[in-house]
Amino acid sequence: MVLQFIAQLEKTPDEYILKSKANYLLYAVHATWNDAKNSILYAEKSLKFAELSSDKNLLVPAYANLGVAQSLKYMESKNSKDLDELIKTSKKAVQISEQYQNQVTNYNYAIALLNLADYQRNYTKLTTDDKNEIKQNSFKIIELCKTIPNSQEISAGALGLLSGLAKDENQIELAEKYLLEANIILHTQKIKNFYALVANSTELANLYQQKGEFQKAFEFQKKATDYSTDLYNQDQAETSKKLEAQFQSERKEEELTNLEAKNKSLQKERILYICLAFIGIIGAFFMFRSYHFKLRYSVGRENQLNSEKQEAHLKLQLQEEEQARILAEQELLTLQQQKLQDEVLASQLHLEHKNQVLKNLKDKIGNESSINLKQVMREENLLDNDFESAKFRIQELHPNFFKTLNEHSKQKLTPLDLKYCSYIYLGLDTKQIATILNIEPKSVRMTKYRLKQKFGLVKEDELYTFFHQIIA
Repeated sequence: MVLQFIAQLEKTPDEYILKSKANYLLYAVHATWNDAKNSILYAEKSLKFAELSSDKNLLVPAYANLGVAQSLKYMESKNSKDLDELIKTSKKAVQISEQYQNQVTNYNYAIALLNLADYQRNYTKLTTDDKNEIKQNSFKIIELCKTIPNSQEISAGALGLLSGLAKDENQIELAEKYLLEANIILHTQKIKNFYALVANSTELANLYQQKGEFQKAFEFQKKATDYSTDLYNQDQAETSKKLEAQFQSERKEEELTNLEAKNKSLQKERILYICLAFIGIIGAFFMFRSYHFKLRYSVGRENQLNSEKQEAHLKLQLQEEEQARILAEQELLTLQQQKLQDEVLASQLHLEHKNQVLKNLKDKIGNESSINLKQVMREENLLDNDFESAKFRIQELHPNFFKTLNEHSKQKLTPLDLKYCSYIYLGLDTKQIATILNIEPKSVRMTKYRLKQKFGLVKEDELYTFFHQIIA
């Protein structure tokens, strides 16, 4: 649709602002997909039309967007030339903002400063001058945000940069101060940004762990976990809304198509009735003239009957198509319900494991035993990534995963059986399952043996292979 709109804009050569914004939309789509090549292509086109428009407030974000696209390229290549281009582009956005302060909004200026400081902090080897420049720009961003509505995320980002520099200089107390200020600012938002809250809480948890204040570290890590859950629920709700909107859109399109078809059918009926009436009049007129005209009238009558028969057949066919549509909708609702049930079961496995990890952490804190939170977080992040990836495969590629298991089982599967089947399908070995469930490996082996019996397998058969054969 955007490409069609751009093609129409080619017919109006002076619409530089619209062309710039249209290419920005294409850039944003490809940037979301981490497609560096195409995001740079459309960001450069957007920048070209922004320059032609002479709109400085449009030009600054165009440079900023190109910088984001170039950062995707640099993250792939790690080439110093790509980094130089990225820094050059970001500085250009700041330069234009400062040169045309009366034409560029404080919001765009703050974003340009934040992007430049972030790239310098994360991608370059910082000199003392670089650190001072980042600090100066960060404080400038915070001051600008005081005049910008709903700019808490930008201000928190600047405080995060200051905290990072303070940690680099081993100024832990100052780093803590900046992070807590950012935390307070983020909580003033009407609509919470859970991504920013998760990052901020995680940074605070790491900092308190470094300071040896494990109680505070645990509290902020728990908050990070809660925000992650809220973020997951938010994403799920948005996904459900998108699916519902798509379903309603398709349904309306189908209804519109049916209405158009019915309208065409009615038009044909009117034409047919007019023709039949005309034939009837002509036949009646010539009926008194000769037998030949009576015969012609009979033929016309026969044609009329055939037309009515065809009309009845068409109506019957329309009724059958309507019944098929209703049946398809019922099947779709059934599939959606099954998918939601499967998703709840899969999410329960993840939630139960998270609860067990939190319980273990609580027990260890209560026993005052040594806890390596970084290691726990690293292991949990790895498990989260594996679990989310596998859950996606189960829910999207195999929406009837649990239903298929029950169909192939010769005995009823308990929720615990389904949990073991999920872990085995994910490729976890006996030791990993025992660790997750906090039980002995021997219990896992016994459960596997019992599952083989329920599925009618012999001792030599592998459950992992069997599950992937039936869920293909």
